[in-house]
Amino acid sequence: MYNQYNPYMNRFYGQQQTNIPQPMDLSIQQQNTPQMGLNRAFLNGKQVESIDIVKTLEIPLDGSISYFPLVNGTAIATKQLTQDGTSKITIYEPKVNKRKFLNNFYGSVAKK
Repeated sequence: MYNQYNPYMNRFYGQQQTNIPQPMDLSIQQQNTPQMGLNRAFLNGKQVESIDIVKTLEIPLDGSISYFPLVNGTAIATKQLTQDGTSKITIYEPKVNKRKFLNNFYGSVAKK
C-alpha cells in the first residue's frame, strides 16, 4: 500500500516539527513578454453614410462619447447620452473661410 499522510492526524500535535521534508520551491522564471492590446485606447463609433443613420445607432449607456465620421469626409458626428436620459448629437464640420476660398478660386481662374 501507499503511505497516507494526513496533516490533521499528527501524533506530535503541539510539538515543533523540524525534520519534516517540505516541498521544493521551484521558481519558474517568467519571461518578460510585452502584453499587446491590453492598454490599447479606442474610440466608440463607426463610419456612417449620413447624419440620419447616427440618430438610429445605439451608444454606450455610461455617458461616453461615440464618434461617427461621415464616409465622404465632410463632417464628424458625436453622440452621447446625457444625464436626463436623452442623447445629444453634435456635428463637427470643417470651417472654410468663404471669402479667401472665393478669392483663391476666382484668382486662379482669372490667371488662366
